[in-house]
Amino acid sequence: MGEKSNLYYFKDSIGNEIDVVIDEGQKLKAIELKSGATLARDYFKNLHYWQKATNQTDGGVLYDGIKNESKHGEFYAWNWKKVSDF
Repeated sequence: MGEKSNLYYFKDSIGNEIDVVIDEGQKLKAIELKSGATLARDYFKNLHYWQKATNQTDGGVLYDGIKNESKHGEFYAWNWKKVSDF
C-alpha cells in the first residue's frame, strides 16, 4: 500500500481546470503547467477562476521560459527547469 499523495487535479462541470493542486494542509497551491517559452496572459486564466472560486491565491505557472519567479498579478511564473527552487 502506497503513501497518500497531496497532489490533485481539478476540473469543474463546465471545463475549468487546474493542472496540479498541492494540498499544503491550511492552504491549496494551484499550478498550471505550460510548454510555451513565451509567457502569455492566457496562461493565468484558470488561476484567476480558481482564485474567485476558492479565495486561494497561492500558486502560479510553470513554463519553459527564461525568466524565473516573475510575478503576474497575484500569481507567479516559474521556469520549470528551476522547479527545485519552487
